[in-house]
Amino acid sequence: MQKLILIFKKFLNHNIFIFCCLFPVIFTLLFIGYFPVTFSLNINVSIEHENGHLESYNKSFSALNIFHSNEWVLGDDTDNINLISNENDYDLKNLIFSNKGGVKRIVFHSFSTSILGITTVETSGIDLGQHTYLNGGITPFLENDEFGLSIDDPDVESMFMIRGYDFIPIWFWVAYFSLVTIITLIVTFIASTIITKYNVKNWKCPLLSVSMTVTFLLLGMWINNTLSYITYDFFFLNWIIVFLVCNVINCLTKHYAGTILGTFVLLSWYCINYFVILFRSKPVMPSDLYAIQTAGEVMGGYNLVPTPLMIFSFILWLGLSISLVRISLKDKKKVSFRNRAIGIVISVVLFTLCLNNPIYKQLNTFVWNAKLLDDFYSEGMVLSFTRSFFSSFVREPEGYSRKKVEEYIEHYRKSEDEQLANEKPSRIIMIMNEAYSDLRDSGMTGKVDVQPFIDSMDENTLHGTMYASVYGGGTCNTEFEALTGNSLAFFPSGSYPYSQHIKHNLWSLAEYFKEDGFKTASFHPGGKDSWNRNNVYTLLGFDKYYSRDEYKDIEYLHLLPDDQSNYRFIESVDDEEKVPEFFFNVTYQNHSGYETFEDVPKNESAMLIPTTDAQVYLSLVAKSDEAVEELIKHYQNSDEKTMIIFFGDHQPGLGVENDFYIFNNNVGGLNKYKTEMFIWTNYDSEQVENYQLSANFLPLLILERAGYKLPPYLKMMKDVYEKYPVITSQGVLDNEGRLYAGVNDLSDDPLIQMYQYVQYANMFDNIDEAWFKID
Repeated sequence: MQKLILIFKKFLNHNIFIFCCLFPVIFTLLFIGYFPVTFSLNINVSIEHENGHLESYNKSFSALNIFHSNEWVLGDDTDNINLISNENDYDLKNLIFSNKGGVKRIVFHSFSTSILGITTVETSGIDLGQHTYLNGGITPFLENDEFGLSIDDPDVESMFMIRGYDFIPIWFWVAYFSLVTIITLIVTFIASTIITKYNVKNWKCPLLSVSMTVTFLLLGMWINNTLSYITYDFFFLNWIIVFLVCNVINCLTKHYAGTILGTFVLLSWYCINYFVILFRSKPVMPSDLYAIQTAGEVMGGYNLVPTPLMIFSFILWLGLSISLVRISLKDKKKVSFRNRAIGIVISVVLFTLCLNNPIYKQLNTFVWNAKLLDDFYSEGMVLSFTRSFFSSFVREPEGYSRKKVEEYIEHYRKSEDEQLANEKPSRIIMIMNEAYSDLRDSGMTGKVDVQPFIDSMDENTLHGTMYASVYGGGTCNTEFEALTGNSLAFFPSGSYPYSQHIKHNLWSLAEYFKEDGFKTASFHPGGKDSWNRNNVYTLLGFDKYYSRDEYKDIEYLHLLPDDQSNYRFIESVDDEEKVPEFFFNVTYQNHSGYETFEDVPKNESAMLIPTTDAQVYLSLVAKSDEAVEELIKHYQNSDEKTMIIFFGDHQPGLGVENDFYIFNNNVGGLNKYKTEMFIWTNYDSEQVENYQLSANFLPLLILERAGYKLPPYLKMMKDVYEKYPVITSQGVLDNEGRLYAGVNDLSDDPLIQMYQYVQYANMFDNIDEAWFKID
C-alpha cells in the first residue's frame, strides 16, 4: 500500500510539473493565436442634432495614442440609434466620443457587450453615468431615470469619455481560464504518457526552460498592456529570439544560467519600458543605452513605484529559478563539449534565420516615435528592439557623392547676399527652456492662462511655434538641431548625436559668433557631463561651459534649480564680461516628474485641469513666465543692443491620463511636438506673430533676425525652409501645410536630397569649410 502511495505521489508530482510548464504555452496558443478575447459594444442612445457628426475612439490604460474606431453621420432629427463598436480588445478601459459638430443632446438608454454573439453585460444607460468624464462644454443631466449629456455649443467640438468600466465580466474570465485548464490537462496526460512509454530522460530542465521564457514574455507583455495587440507570428519571433539567446548562454555555462539570467533581464527590461513609456510615450531604444548616466541623474524626479504585477513576477522568477537549479543539480549526466558546441551552432543558425524571416524583413525601419510605440505593442519588445539595433547605424545616403556636395557649394558661394538689418545685437542670449510649451496650441482649453507676460509681449518681438523631434525627453536632440542646423530627420530613429556622433569640430551658432569676435559661453545648472555636454560644447565652439558646480546662489523649485536664479547667474556672468557675447542656456526647472507639488506653488489657472501632473506642470510654467518677465526687464533699458531667443525643447511627458484634457482627440500628426518660441530685442525690430519652424531652422532665423550675413550652409537651408518650414524626425510640413510622414516620403525632392547630402558630409565625411565661411 505504501509503495502504491509513493508511486501515486510521484505520478502526481510528475504531472503537476508538466501541467505548470505547459499552462503558459497553451494559454499563449489560445489567447494570442486561436481564441483571442475581443468583444462588441452596443450603446442605445437618443441623439438630438442638426446634421450631427459623432466619432468614437478606443483607448486602453496603456500609453498608446487614441485609435479612431467608428463614425456616425446623423440626419436632421432626433434619432434613436445603436452606437456599435466591434472587435474591441479585452483591455479597453476608455471609450471616447467626440462631437464633431451638430450634436445637441445625448440620452443613454441601455448598454450591452457580447463575445461570439453571447451577451456578457447588459445594463441601463444610467450605469454609464458613473463612469463618464467630460472635457468642458458638456453638462450632464438625469431625465426619467436616464442619464444624458447636453452640449453647450453644438458647433464646437467637444468630448466625453466612458472610463474604467469593466466591459468583460469576471464570470467570462473564469470560463476562459477553465477552458485553458482543461486543454492543458489533456495535453499533460498525452505528454506524460509519451514520457513514460518511451522512458524519456532529463526532460524536466529543458521543459522548464521553455516554459520560463514563455511565461516571462507573457508577464512582460501583461505589465505593459500589449497582449491584445501582438499577433501569434510576432509573439513566436520574440520568443524564439529570447530562447535562442538563453540557449547559447546555457551551452556556455552550467545549471541553465542562460535561462535564469535571460528571463531576469527580459522581465527587468519590460519593467523599465513600462516607466519609460509612461513618461515619454516611447519605448527604450538601442541609442538610449548611451543616455544611462543622464537618465540616472534625472530619475529622482519620477515616482517609480512598482506595480503588484511586477512584484509578483519577480517573486515567481525567483521561485522558478531556484527550482531550475535544484532540478539541474540532480541531473548527474554531464553534457559533452561536442553537444554544447552543436547547441550553440544550431542556436546561431536559427537566430540568423529569424532575422532573415520574410515577416522580419518586411518590418519598417524608418519610423516616427508614435510608430515606435505602435511597433512595441504590435511586434513585441524584443523584435522591435532588435530591428532598431540593426537599423541604428548611419549609412551613406543613396546617390551621395562628394562631387555633388562640391557642386552645391559653388552655387551658394556665388549667390548674392540679401539686404541686412540696420542694427545688430552685440549681446545674444539663447535660452532653451526645459519642457516649456504653450499647450493651448495643442488643444488645451484657452481658459488656462499661466503665461500672461509672454502672451503680452508684442513690441520688438517675434512669436511663433517651434516643432521639435522629441517628446517628453531627449533634450540634447533639440539642442543639437537648434545650435547646428542639422536635422534628426536624417538620423536613424532614436539617435542621440551628442552621445553617438559628434567626434570632431562641428559648425554651430557658437562657432559662427566666435569667428565674429564674440565671447561664447554655455550654461546648464545640471551635471557637467550630462548628455556628454562637457565634450560636445568644446567641439561646437563654446569658450566656456558653466554647469552646476560653477553656479552661485542657486535656488530650487520642483527639487531642481529654478529659472529665476538660473537667469540671475547668467546676468552676473554677463556683468563680468564685455560684449559682444553669445550665451546659450539650457534650463532645468520644468524637468519631468510632475506627480506631486512638493515645493511648487499652485497656480489658480492651472487648477482648471483636473489631473495632478498637468496642474504641477502648468504651475511650473507660470513660474517660468515670471522668471522671463524679470529677465526681459533686466535687459530692457540696457545700453547694449540685446537679443533674447527663448524656446522649449519639447512638450512635457504628462502621461496617458492627461491626453484627454490636453490634446482632446488630436494626438496625431505633429501636435505633440509643438513648443513655444519668441525672439525679443531691446531695440526696434519687426513685430511678427504665428511664425512657424522646426528647431533646425533656428540658426537661419536668428542670424537673419539679427542682421548677420549667412554662410552658404544657411543660404542652402533658407531655400529648404521656404518650401519645407518644418522638418523633424516625426514628420515634415510643407509651405502649404501638408504633412508628410518623414523625409523618406520626399526622397526624390532635390532640396531634401541636397540637405541630406550636405548634412552627411558635415557629420560623417569631409566637407569644404567654405560652407560655413562668410566671404
